[in-house]
Amino acid sequence: MEKVLKTMRSNIKKIIDGFGLSDLTFAEINYLLFIGEQTKSMKEIVIDMVVAYSTPTRIIDTLVAKGLVERYADNDDRRKVIVRLTDTGIKLYIQINNKRNEQIENAFKNLSDDEKKSFLNTINIIIDNIENY
Repeated sequence: MEKVLKTMRSNIKKIIDGFGLSDLTFAEINYLLFIGEQTKSMKEIVIDMVVAYSTPTRIIDTLVAKGLVERYADNDDRRKVIVRLTDTGIKLYIQINNKRNEQIENAFKNLSDDEKKSFLNTINIIIDNIENY
C-alpha cells in the first residue's frame, strides 16, 4: 500500500513542480483538494477535517501567500472567514484531481469485474474494521 501511495504522490509532485510550487507540502495539497471548486468557511474546514483551529489557519495562510487560496469575511457575518481557491488554485486542483482519477482508473484497468468487486469488498471490510476499532 505504501508503494502505491508513494507512486501516486510522485506523479502529483510532477504536476506541482510544473506550477513552480515544488515547496508545496502534501498537507497543503490536502487542503487544496478539500476546498476544491467550492467556498468553505474556516469552521467547516476544522469540523470536516477534524483538526484544531490553529492548523487550518496556518496552512491557509501559506496557501494565500502562494496565491492558491483567497480568504475573506462573510458579507452577512464579518466574524465568519470564508476561503476559496484562486484561478491558479483551481487550475492546480483540476490537474491534480484529473491525475488522481487517471491513476485510479489505470490501477484497475487489467482487473476483471470480479476482481474489482472483491477488491472493493476487501477495502470496505478494512474501513469497517478501522471505524469499529
